[in-house]
Amino acid sequence: MIKKQSFTKQTNGYYFETIGIDLIPVVELEKLVAFFMKNLLAVALILTVVFGCDDENDVTPTKTKLLNVQVDASYATDQLDNWIVVHDEDGRLLAFKSFESNMTFELETDQMVSEKITITTIGHYFRNGTHYYSLFSYTKVAKGKTYVIKNNFGTAQTITGTLNVSVSDVVDIDQFSLSSRVGFSGSSSWSSATKILDIQTNTYSGISKYILSISDGNQMKYKVLDNVQANDSYNVSFTNMLPFDNSITLTFPACDNVTMYVNGSEPGESVSPNSYNIQSLYSSDLRSNLQVGYLNALTNYVTGLNLTYPDYGLEYNNSGSVPNPNITWPSKTDFVIAGSTINDYSINAKKPYIWRTGNWQFFDAQNFTYWVVYSPTDEQAFDEMPAEIIAQHPALTPAKMNYTGSKIYTQGVSYDEYVNNALESKQASKGVTIGIGLK
Repeated sequence: MIKKQSFTKQTNGYYFETIGIDLIPVVELEKLVAFFMKNLLAVALILTVVFGCDDENDVTPTKTKLLNVQVDASYATDQLDNWIVVHDEDGRLLAFKSFESNMTFELETDQMVSEKITITTIGHYFRNGTHYYSLFSYTKVAKGKTYVIKNNFGTAQTITGTLNVSVSDVVDIDQFSLSSRVGFSGSSSWSSATKILDIQTNTYSGISKYILSISDGNQMKYKVLDNVQANDSYNVSFTNMLPFDNSITLTFPACDNVTMYVNGSEPGESVSPNSYNIQSLYSSDLRSNLQVGYLNALTNYVTGLNLTYPDYGLEYNNSGSVPNPNITWPSKTDFVIAGSTINDYSINAKKPYIWRTGNWQFFDAQNFTYWVVYSPTDEQAFDEMPAEIIAQHPALTPAKMNYTGSKIYTQGVSYDEYVNNALESKQASKGVTIGIGLK
């Protein structure tokens, strides 16, 4: 028996006030049949998608691109083993691969990945019975970037002989340098009795200009030596040398372990290298200031100052210009390393910082491992390393690493810019970087 119910007509059909049907017009019945058939097909299609692909072999996992790697032909790997390893932010291993010179490849994963990853390069060589390992890790890197690995040091210059310079009238020595655009290397001797400074450095093919600089603690002077040939000798008087065009005085907390350098390049020169070391100082005398000189003929100056104290250190670097001598130094009381293991690292910071490094080492009779981690925070994790690498190189086991120190940078470029420069093998950005080293 069919219960009779009333219905109310609307412009596009009928609806029913209660459950039950009675005397539906034919045209409306056809509409209902069509409606149910249409939705029945839709339901069937959904069931086919959901239950018809239960064979996992028919499913193609979605791959997430982690990193594109370009290994330049200039990066020599004939005597090195090299790997690149990618972790997520929780230390979970996502991908790894060994690489050789002149390769391009992508690292991918079918695991769920956050927007940020950690990238680690591993280098290994064996010499005189010892395995040497170097690891460099960058945390919180956006996935999908390109990592360019190449030799940034240029080709070795051909040594043709030596340059010998004897400088008279040098009553004392604070710093000295004898540099071509390749830099300064060589030997020296000074006698307080004769007041003569003898310097010897290498000469190179195609390079004929050298800059001599000396400071006796009161005066800074320089002399340019042009048209230098292999095995030339010069006799110079400090009295007749020229004063630097510009000078500044850097001040700092009193320190008896001071290292300073100034490099400058000739403008418009496309040659590489192009970096004259016009000042170079290591001092064990207690001091709280330092005079630094610059020449108008050079540009793109890089000034570095490192101060080492018994339980901390300070670092200053200015790239691209003559520094502003007003430096705000961080204090060791601003930062405390609270956790020092590689998987339980933490910093108690009273003041903000831009980024930091953490250093770990492991060494025994047959291995020496050096690991540096770069990060904008104190967060890092390396819960697992590739098993096949650890099986052959157990000295890379994270739990074996011993903490050796940190550097915390309070002024400088952003971490993202720093990492981009590192990944793309670009020169460091111009500007000032100030940091503090803690144990």
